Amino acid sequence: MARRAVAAGLTGVLALCLSFPAPVRAQDQPVPERQDRVMGAGSGAVTTGRDPVTGDTVLKATPQEQPREQYPAPSITVQPEITLPAGRAKKPAAGQ
Repeated sequence: MARRAVAAGLTGVLALCLSFPAPVRAQDQPVPERQDRVMGAGSGAVTTGRDPVTGDTVLKATPQEQPREQYPAPSITVQPEITLPAGRAKKPAAGQ
């Protein structure tokens, strides 16, 4: 009896799954026409063109050159500090 109930349940689930329409794949849908978007504040140079390899439309934006700040280079001083380990007395050399 339990086997029949399991078989009937599985058959019902299978029939329910087959009654739903198959999911539509993205490849089957038509691609909508793309629209241009214009953004930016009008600074720098913006150019469009075509990529010769793929044929895609590409956008190239060159920012305005920023003024460089001139400041003097800082001087670098190296002052090595050599210390002996604390608490140890230096032994005199042999023969002195």
